[in-house]
Amino acid sequence: WVAFASLFFILVSITTFCLETHEAFNPIVNRTSINPKDNSTRFHLETETVVYLTYIEGVCVVWFTFEFLMRITFCPDKKKFIKNTLNIIDFVAILPFYLEVGLSGLSSSEAKDVLGFLRVVRFVRILRIFKLTRHFVGLRVLGHTLRASTNEFLLLIIFLALGVLIFATMIYYAERIGANPNDPRASEHTHFKN
Repeated sequence: WVAFASLFFILVSITTFCLETHEAFNPIVNRTSINPKDNSTRFHLETETVVYLTYIEGVCVVWFTFEFLMRITFCPDKKKFIKNTLNIIDFVAILPFYLEVGLSGLSSSEAKDVLGFLRVVRFVRILRIFKLTRHFVGLRVLGHTLRASTNEFLLLIIFLALGVLIFATMIYYAERIGANPNDPRASEHTHFKN
């Protein structure tokens, strides 16, 4: 049942991560601050994720922490455990949440800069999808297959990138043929930004 619970929390965490990117779950909040030196008021608008998604993520992180601590406690070879890539991903995905919780009470500008950085680092949570390989043999086989055919995939990616570059350039210039090159609004009719 632990494997099913872990799978459930992985899927909930990834779903929460995706929902946090949607504007419906990020209302705009007015952060008004008063400067005590000159008594001036500064208005600052920012988006803030709805509280219940943060709580759901917190519950998931508590589960992942419990699971990680149990695995490291009962692992016979700690060195091998620490060197395992999936365990490193687990640790790196858990750490920003606790750092953010610890620093959220601080009001200094340095703490706010660190919090901003940690919010950027939270994208590492999406790497939890690789934890699914522990529970599905088919995903492990797929991983070994991809690793064995790395050169062929790199060649495929090069050809795809080359095709994208060539056709994007052709479309860009085809859309600009009728545009006046001296008009600064010439690119408004295209989907490309200069």
